[in-house]
Formats: sequence, C-alpha cells, structure tokens
Amino acid sequence: MVSPAIALAFVPLLLTLLLRYRHYLALLYRAVLRLWLRDRLSGVPREHRAFQYLLAHAVPGDPRHVLSTFDRWSCRHEHLSCVGPVKAPMVKLRHH
Repeated sequence: MVSPAIALAFVPLLLTLLLRYRHYLALLYRAVLRLWLRDRLSGVPREHRAFQYLLAHAVPGDPRHVLSTFDRWSCRHEHLSCVGPVKAPMVKLRHH
C-alpha cells in the first residue's frame, strides 16, 4: 500500500507535466478524441456525414461545385480533405 505522503509528493510533478504539455493535450483532444467521440456518439462516420452534406448542398452533375462544396465542408465542419481551387483541376472527374 502506498502511503498518502508519497502519493501527494507526485502531485506537483503531475501538475508540472500537465502545465508544460497542455498544448499537446489540447491537440490530442481536438484532433483525435473529439472526432472519435463524435463518430461514436452519432453513429455516423465522417465520410458519411460529408456525403450527406454533399447530397444536400452540391449541384448534381457539376464537378467543380461538388469539389468546392466538399472543400467548404472540410474547412467549416470537419477536416477530411482539402481540395481547394489549385488542386481541383488536377482531379480528373468523368462527367457523364
């Protein structure tokens, strides 16, 4: 059994580590944990949420509008990819 005095001796060390590496902890929360929790709580993965957004907001049959809508969703809602105006011409889409 650990004595309470020894356990309390580690409190300043833990506080120091938390303060020193708080930026990394915030990054871990924002980049990994929050997205994982959102996927688990909603039951819908990110890719499906992006597809639902595209179906609701993109003009069907217009590849440029689909790419710009997807880029808008990635910038404003959840980062999935960044196509942007420079990379969009490089993406080869077949227009049916």
